[in-house]
Amino acid sequence: MVRGRVNSSSQTEQRQSTEDIQSKSEMERETLESQLKEAKEEKGTLKERCEELTQKLDSTEQSLVSQRIGNSMEREKLQSELEQNQKLIKELQDKVAALEHQLEQSDLKKQGKKGDWSMTLVNGQHQDQGQKFKSPRGLAFHRDKLVVCDSGNNIVQILNKDYTCDKVIGSFDGQFAKPFRPLSVAISHFNHYFILDDANKQIVVCDENGKIIQIITLPENIKVVCDIALMDDFVLVTLSLTSLDITRPEDRDDRLVKYTQSGEYLAEVNGQIRGQGQFKWPVSVVVNSNNVIMVYDSGNRCIKCFDSDLNFLHQFGQSQLSGSIVGYTGYIAVDEDDNVYVCNYFSDRILKYRCDGKWICNLLEGNVRSPWYIAVMGDKIGVVEWNSDQIKVFSK
Repeated sequence: MVRGRVNSSSQTEQRQSTEDIQSKSEMERETLESQLKEAKEEKGTLKERCEELTQKLDSTEQSLVSQRIGNSMEREKLQSELEQNQKLIKELQDKVAALEHQLEQSDLKKQGKKGDWSMTLVNGQHQDQGQKFKSPRGLAFHRDKLVVCDSGNNIVQILNKDYTCDKVIGSFDGQFAKPFRPLSVAISHFNHYFILDDANKQIVVCDENGKIIQIITLPENIKVVCDIALMDDFVLVTLSLTSLDITRPEDRDDRLVKYTQSGEYLAEVNGQIRGQGQFKWPVSVVVNSNNVIMVYDSGNRCIKCFDSDLNFLHQFGQSQLSGSIVGYTGYIAVDEDDNVYVCNYFSDRILKYRCDGKWICNLLEGNVRSPWYIAVMGDKIGVVEWNSDQIKVFSK
């Protein structure tokens, strides 16, 4: 009996425990279901927020795209307007430049009119010797003097303001292998005369009284000397190792050579620059105030410009219309403003250029015939014509 009551009590306890477990499970389930519901609700809220953000993002992106398109269109419009304005400005600049050039030419071309120049014929009669010029060649204005290479008389004449002969350089009898034959002359700041002696292929340096200071001997294989110029403490010479047969350019060997004034060889160039071809008879050389060396390359019908170290700078004279260099031309000169004067032998005129190669005007048309040598100072232009024993000095 006792055992039976014990078993009944155990069963009651087991039943109660099972009910507790079930109750607890139901509570946990309810909790989980509540949490799940809340999570789903939160998920739904977040999903709605994401959709809202996505819509806003899409809307924002579309707005930005539209704005970019609008900005791009506006930019293209402004760019087009800018280009049109720049084009108009360029056209106006060209028009202004053309009008200024026309006005300039209207003034400058007056320099070339025959009636605007007064001319003095200079015969070179020496006050003691009674000699007149015979085949005069290079000439130079120096201070208030006109210096003339009187080649046929084997002297250099120094003329006064009235063009009467003041002094003569050239009494060098027996001092050289051949009679002295001056071709070109340049005068230093120290009043030393650097005279290119064509016959002996040398440079005679002397004072104005003819006292020899030194002799600069040029290479023995030189066939032709052409011109001389001074630059600071240096001497520049154009010369040829071949004859003057310019019809055979493939045989030419022409050079611009640089020496010290004491006669030391420094450098040379043959004009072969950037496919432009080498010198073909570089008849003349001058130096402007900026130490730009200008060589008239007669065979190539242009002026080649170099710096003081003989590096090529530019060239001009071939393609200018009215200012084109026609045929084989004579010597060149520069004035105080660095303008360049070219003896245009075949067209009977003097061409005037700026130092940058821009043609300015033609001078002395109708006043000169076959101009060959030239010198310029202030408003004076001295010209030696081909096969003439006179010098024409023009002044305003």
